[in-house]
Amino acid sequence: MDRKGLLMLFFLLLITAEFVNMKHPKHHKGRRFLENSEEELEEMRRDISEAKAKLLNQSRKTHGNIV
Repeated sequence: MDRKGLLMLFFLLLITAEFVNMKHPKHHKGRRFLENSEEELEEMRRDISEAKAKLLNQSRKTHGNIV
């Protein structure tokens, strides 16, 4: 597997682990629960985007603007 494939696999496993380890409340409060979940998802998306940008910048520094 190439480097990009391994990175994508790593992020996929990381996201899956986050969902598996999330504690699901026994009784959620409907809309409030959904809002909290959306906030967590947005935070995870932001973290992934930041990680992608960081890796892309590293790649550009080492390999030039090929990507």
